[in-house]
Amino acid sequence: YPARKLTTIGVTGTDGKTTTSSLIWHILNSSGQKTGLITSINAKIGPKEEGTGFHVTTPSPKKLQQFLAKMVQEKSQYAVIEATSHGLDQYRLLGTNFYLGIITNITPEHLDYHQNMLAYAKTKAKLFKKTKIAILNRDDKWFSYLKTTIPKKNKIITYGAKNNADINPKSFSCRWPLPGTYNQYNCLAAIAATKALGIKDQEIKKALK
Repeated sequence: YPARKLTTIGVTGTDGKTTTSSLIWHILNSSGQKTGLITSINAKIGPKEEGTGFHVTTPSPKKLQQFLAKMVQEKSQYAVIEATSHGLDQYRLLGTNFYLGIITNITPEHLDYHQNMLAYAKTKAKLFKKTKIAILNRDDKWFSYLKTTIPKKNKIITYGAKNNADINPKSFSCRWPLPGTYNQYNCLAAIAATKALGIKDQEIKKALK
């Protein structure tokens, strides 16, 4: 169980998983926290990059644990993992308990597999079963439902473009490094996550720039 020796961060959602995961990884490393990354593009462990397979989302359980074991060998403190709905539903993340979980948004996708939107949302919510911190998009229409799925002992942090979110453009003012409103949401999610992990605002802003 190599994940027990790491602070693991899981990122799920329909859109923005890879970008948000990469932003969190970059902010943590830039602030001096040794961090590994596993996304649908590749795995970054120490100075090395490894392929996760052709168009693979969340790797197989064996491959995932191998990546995490290598991170422990590299003395990483954190692991950021892109957690897909298929990966969550097919127990590919079994044995990996997440300290912090993020859902970017939920829009229609993979309904050939999940059959309907509620089943899809329930699968995404599996990420929060054993997390201590849950980060949710306050502006997403599935926010109210997702909030009810999170255990009461867990801390909930919200982000969004509107002022009713805990982390919003007014409460955390900075120059957004990536174009498009959707990327502002990805940045806000990464800000919420890294702030929750104790990274200072100045370090986050410097890394984002």
